Amino acid sequence: MIAGLAFDRFRAFPASRRWPLAAGVLVTLVAGLAALFPDAAGREGARLIGANQSMAPIASSKLPGALAEAGLLWTASVVAFDLLRRRSRPALGGALALLTAVPIVASRRIACTLNEEEVFSRTRFAHFLERSDPRGSYRTFGESAYTPPSPLLYRYADSTASYLDAYRRTWIEHLHGLWGRGTVFNHDFDSGDFARMQSLRHLSIAAASFSDSAAFFGSFGLKWGIRFRDQRAIAGYRRFGGDWLQDWDELDSALPDIRLVSRWIEQDGALASAGALPRLKSGEIVLETGRRAQGESPGGIVQVLRNDPARLIVETLSGDSSWLFVLRGFWSFRSVRMDGRPVDAVPAQLAFSAVPVPAGRHRIDWVEEVPGGEASLWGPIVYVLAAVSLAVRTRQRARAGLP
Repeated sequence: MIAGLAFDRFRAFPASRRWPLAAGVLVTLVAGLAALFPDAAGREGARLIGANQSMAPIASSKLPGALAEAGLLWTASVVAFDLLRRRSRPALGGALALLTAVPIVASRRIACTLNEEEVFSRTRFAHFLERSDPRGSYRTFGESAYTPPSPLLYRYADSTASYLDAYRRTWIEHLHGLWGRGTVFNHDFDSGDFARMQSLRHLSIAAASFSDSAAFFGSFGLKWGIRFRDQRAIAGYRRFGGDWLQDWDELDSALPDIRLVSRWIEQDGALASAGALPRLKSGEIVLETGRRAQGESPGGIVQVLRNDPARLIVETLSGDSSWLFVLRGFWSFRSVRMDGRPVDAVPAQLAFSAVPVPAGRHRIDWVEEVPGGEASLWGPIVYVLAAVSLAVRTRQRARAGLP
């Protein structure tokens, strides 16, 4: 809407033609100087971008043509904007054609070096996970983020694809999400995680340096690990396969992402919970219930009926009361019902969630909510009413002769 209003205003009011034309003339003059003195132009071009002077000969051969093309495209844009101020259809058509052609011509030199299959296709490791863990009950640990950098990737990979290939192979970014696979401690490139998750990520860095960290990583369902062959495995992970570049690891004691807990420790706050995490035994979790206690349960059976980002439905069967741990971030914008009755989730393992489950058979319906989602449903209706009201008011003022 703002762009449309600005476009109409641009067409309605005259604008100075001097400075755009002067800029076009300046670029043309610089192109001429670069053609007359190519060596000097190449040295100056390399200096301006901070490149090594060995690149000056390449710059001297490319700059004259590039600057001449820039001047031509700039002038074409100036002509197009001038045509926009005219009311005839041929002028508007010419302006549209020029404004469409300029960016296409300017970007035609950008070559497509990689197709979508090369960038987004699954690796052999991802295909293995599809066969071994089709329900996605476990997560993958990108061990490369916790060990010194490997020179193997950039030594043997195609130079045009090495950076993108790292995204496919390391499992520390987000590409695996397109393959329907999950991680836990992937990079948070925009610092958008909750404070609890960010704190847990820092704890994981410290845990990776110890020899008894298997219980810690196994509690988050990190059954699978992957690293380059010249990097060491995280404690507890053993190699079971791989290729010429990477080793594939497995943590035998890893637990599924949705489970009835056999042992737990209850704490009264986040700090106490974070302090207890490094001391947990295999299969044990820490909960923030507002009190200090411990508990055990023989466990039970969990049947996952539905598991997608918006909703989780499970049925549990246990001989004693326990907690259902779910590897979903803890926050308040969700509703959890057990057998149709609301139940409150508590923080588990600092950043994730758990709900209390009594003995017997129960059905748990877990629905994620969007903050402000119910209110935003009224947005389109309010917009239509406001637009109709504004149109009616404008017409009434026009009939009355008011500005």
